Amino acid sequence: MKLSTSRLVILLLSCLIFGFGIMKGQTAEASITTSGSTYTVTSGDDLFNLLTNNKNYWSSQNVPPTDLTIKVANTITLPGYDASLYSGLTNVKVDFQQYQFYAGNYVASRVLIPRTSSAQLTVANVNNTSNATTNQVTGVPNSAGTGTATAYLSTYYGMLFSSDFGLSGGTTSCAAQVTYDNVVYNMPNNLTYNQPLCTYFVPINFTGKNKIITAVSGQQVGEIANLKVSSGTTEIIGGDGSSGLAGGMFYPYYNNLNQADFPIDVAKGATLTLTNKDARAPMFAFIGIANSVTINNQGTLNLNATSAQTTLFGSGTKGVTLNASAQANTNINTAGAAFSNDMGTTKFIGNFADQSRTVLSSATSVFKNSSAWKNNSSLNVTTGAKIAAYSGGTQTGGLTDSSSHYIPVTFNGGAWLKAF
Repeated sequence: MKLSTSRLVILLLSCLIFGFGIMKGQTAEASITTSGSTYTVTSGDDLFNLLTNNKNYWSSQNVPPTDLTIKVANTITLPGYDASLYSGLTNVKVDFQQYQFYAGNYVASRVLIPRTSSAQLTVANVNNTSNATTNQVTGVPNSAGTGTATAYLSTYYGMLFSSDFGLSGGTTSCAAQVTYDNVVYNMPNNLTYNQPLCTYFVPINFTGKNKIITAVSGQQVGEIANLKVSSGTTEIIGGDGSSGLAGGMFYPYYNNLNQADFPIDVAKGATLTLTNKDARAPMFAFIGIANSVTINNQGTLNLNATSAQTTLFGSGTKGVTLNASAQANTNINTAGAAFSNDMGTTKFIGNFADQSRTVLSSATSVFKNSSAWKNNSSLNVTTGAKIAAYSGGTQTGGLTDSSSHYIPVTFNGGAWLKAF
């Protein structure tokens, strides 16, 4: 029977649609949509596919853009496994658009950054907030985005990105970086494996407005190689008044292995506030014996510790250097000694530039030692610098726990020190 032209066209279309399935070249992941260099996902599986290429989304014919933005269009659950960052990614921003994400596995659900990577990664606009007292939640989206599942509020390995850690990966010279931009992570109760900052040897950076709150979980708030605030305001609070943080609020693990310097950098106009509420653990804990900390403050730095049993820098700290630039505001407020050789701090060097403002306040003493501070310890005060020091102990001066436990003060250009 001879077919008319119109019937022949209909028949061919039917074969293409129903007989042959999806034509070559179409994207199988229906929940990934693209607009230029912006890719939008609706499931954790598709997010992992874009970041790790575990389902071969990228190819030589489909190369990721140099500057890739991934927008998360709804609440998602990350898959319950680990996968490595795709080597073809160079500059990636994952924008959660104020949606919350869950973890399919609280000891996995992470994208691993190799120590050879130089990728610049941003986690933006997260709103992970819960007053729950248990980590497990039900009725949340499954990782495929096709139904519901049981998942976890927090993970042991940070927010989305971590590293391919191990003793063989003990380095702090990784060229990659994870930036947290406008992140709210508020988990104030005792949740298992609640450790939101965990990049090990990969440097981290903060921009925008960030607030991270965790209570006791038997873990640190973070295992990191540095703290850097490039812009905006970042506040991090750990502990709940008991003694549950494991060793310290922050654990610079890979710095320990390399006996490397731990840098804390606050840019001009930026603010970093760290508050340790744990009853025993210091703000920073080291396991080595020759670790050092260098603080470069050009903005505003607030360091608070609420327990008389803790210090800022704990066991293994070889020395702390605080550089306060012009216009910098540094506020240190502790219940116990801020710097104490009882917890390992054997050297302190403070460099206070002209027009810097520094407040050193302790309910007991700012500096505590068994003798005079040596090892080149010194407070170097330049003309125009302002320092207020207060120690609340009954027989203490403005800085130390005893007049014989002095720390040298060097005046550069006729500057003055005022203690209250």
